Amino acid sequence: MTHSAGPGEAWAACYFLATRIYRVAGQDPRESAARASRRTTWNLHTSDTDTLVTTLIALALHSAALDMAHERQAPAAAGIGEIPLNTIAEHLHTRPRHEFFAGAPYLNAQAPATRAVAALRLLAYTAKQPAPLTMEHLAIDARLTVLAAARSAHPEGTVGSL
Repeated sequence: MTHSAGPGEAWAACYFLATRIYRVAGQDPRESAARASRRTTWNLHTSDTDTLVTTLIALALHSAALDMAHERQAPAAAGIGEIPLNTIAEHLHTRPRHEFFAGAPYLNAQAPATRAVAALRLLAYTAKQPAPLTMEHLAIDARLTVLAAARSAHPEGTVGSL
């Protein structure tokens, strides 16, 4: 990506890379079995769970990209591939969920995961049960997925190394 890439391009790159992270993690049979088990335990077995988890990974990656861009005084799309997978996992573990949406760009109806972002936003801002618990379970699933991808990554352990 060039330094002139806009916020929509940074989001598109993050979503593409999140899809790749999810796919790499799913290639490990142990991770796939563990994912199925935890989703059964948490009652997260809807057809949209994969999309929600992938989108949450994209939001965490986008958040990390914005942090890095701020530190470097560069566009968010610059250097996304250099972000360590462990940083994304850490964002999923420690960052308040509503902060993922603070820097998210406006997504038009044709953008990838527009509905998933809207659903996650509802889960993040809903105070009634079981929404907060569901959001936490999705975040844990996303974090464990990123860590599984990190174990499969090249020695650099970055998004770009997958």
